[in-house]
Amino acid sequence: MIETERDPQYLLVCARLNSVPEVVNLVRVHNIPVDYGNLLGQTALHIAALHGNVETVKILLLLGDQSGVPGFVNIQNRRGQTPLHFAAAAKKNAFETCELLVANGAHRLLEDSLGCRPYENANDTEVRALIGPDRRIFEYAALGDLPNFEALLEEIPDHGVDLYDSTGNAPLHLAAAGNHTDLIVYLCRTMGSYVNMQNMLTGESCLHLVAGNDSDTKAAARTIEVLASLGADPNIRNFSNNQYSDGTWMSGSETVSMFDKTPLHVAVAAANIEAIQALLNIPEIDVNIEDASKETPLYYATEMQDEVILEMLLEHGCDVFKCSTSHATSILAAASSGWARGLDLMLDASDPVNDETDAASLIKNGGDISKSKHTDPARVQSTLGNIINSDADGWTPLMLAVRGGKLSAAQLLLRRGADPNIVNPKTGASVYHLAATKGREDLCRMLVDSIDKEHRERGLRIRNKDGRLPKEMAMSPAIASLFESPAACA
Repeated sequence: MIETERDPQYLLVCARLNSVPEVVNLVRVHNIPVDYGNLLGQTALHIAALHGNVETVKILLLLGDQSGVPGFVNIQNRRGQTPLHFAAAAKKNAFETCELLVANGAHRLLEDSLGCRPYENANDTEVRALIGPDRRIFEYAALGDLPNFEALLEEIPDHGVDLYDSTGNAPLHLAAAGNHTDLIVYLCRTMGSYVNMQNMLTGESCLHLVAGNDSDTKAAARTIEVLASLGADPNIRNFSNNQYSDGTWMSGSETVSMFDKTPLHVAVAAANIEAIQALLNIPEIDVNIEDASKETPLYYATEMQDEVILEMLLEHGCDVFKCSTSHATSILAAASSGWARGLDLMLDASDPVNDETDAASLIKNGGDISKSKHTDPARVQSTLGNIINSDADGWTPLMLAVRGGKLSAAQLLLRRGADPNIVNPKTGASVYHLAATKGREDLCRMLVDSIDKEHRERGLRIRNKDGRLPKEMAMSPAIASLFESPAACA
């Protein structure tokens, strides 16, 4: 219980209630220290500022001056926060409270223990303009105006450069976005800006901003080279905009990541060839980092069906078997969309089998592929012979191509050794069942013509989980006739 006249905690209560006479009485009559702080270091000035109690703030500043408390207007709590930090976030009278504090000497750019400045707490644009950095620092950075930038820092020596505008960008970000390499070097080498600093709202680094800028791709590539020479990290990821990405939410059985794309993801999405090459030239780059959906840059290129970018990524060791959250690999994505050229390139780039025994024969004859010298037995099956890597629903690349009516992709997969007699574990359907229900006679004829007799006869005898043969699911008599065989009738 608070003893109102003797307990200094009552001073904090009065500050919250905006009880000016009580505040004066407690300090002048009962000698409660005006700078008294609770266990968190919060003073009456902090609390009055937080609640936008302008009258109480004004009298507290006067009392602090009369009491001879040094630097009272900038007094910090245990987290390093000043009254101005609190006033910036006030739900009422925020501008008036901040204006009063600044007029009495509040330091606008004083950082708390987490490096946060008062203006970063402001929700009001006018408050932000009042207590935030000089807007010219952002204007000069965006223009790449190094002479005026330096002149501003001479004019305001304690201004600092690692400050953020209302969009979350620091001067370094703006300089990078404009490909102003001289200013970038000045900020990093002379002023000590951290080259990997991220936008406060989006998490984008300088490399992200440059990679997505396709207005001047040659300049972007040069900027990437400069940033890399300054130590820029090509593997840094921006923030996911998913509302459940705080690391505590689950999607299915997986935690939703708060981090998303690397600069390479951004460059590929923008089809910025020069930026892609410049990023790939950075020795530390990891080309197989996934975004929040577990999609790699290679997966992006596959969805875009960009052959040039795909080849660039494959040459740098991108993994064609990386799975997205839907358990789709780049090969599966290409098969589903019918991109035969992409499939061909990715199958060519698949890891070779380092085994003296032919992998296709090994699989066909029931050998134990786990004893292969290849590091990942699943890839032996996926790369040679069967190409059976499947998605979460059990669909193989060949199944997806046939189901989507992608004739060229299906032909390519068969030519590369895809096994047409694999069945979906959930439905029991084979590619013959899928082709029959698609109703495409050309697709069905291609299967009949492309598959050797032994495989074809065996495949046409496969019944799905409903006990039906492919011919029994045909959409036309012509297709039923194509899938008719003496063996199937037995």
